[in-house]
Amino acid sequence: MTGLVALVLAQQAPVMVLHDLVSAARYADTLVAVRDGVVVAGGPPRDVVDPALVRRLYEVAGGSATRRAPVKSAGGAG
Repeated sequence: MTGLVALVLAQQAPVMVLHDLVSAARYADTLVAVRDGVVVAGGPPRDVVDPALVRRLYEVAGGSATRRAPVKSAGGAG
């Protein structure tokens, strides 16, 4: 991700396409959620990622995918 940070600091706009909503929400400043070619949500991840979005994107009940995964330390203990 350091390469992306360098692009941002150079005032360039990197674009990533991810199918992993957790990673997208974790690293993106702005998230655009697309389903079947249609934008269904957009904005800062904290404003758009919620259980309703997960259900709409993935047609699943619940919303556990919106929870952040624990970050493991360099020593391997989380």
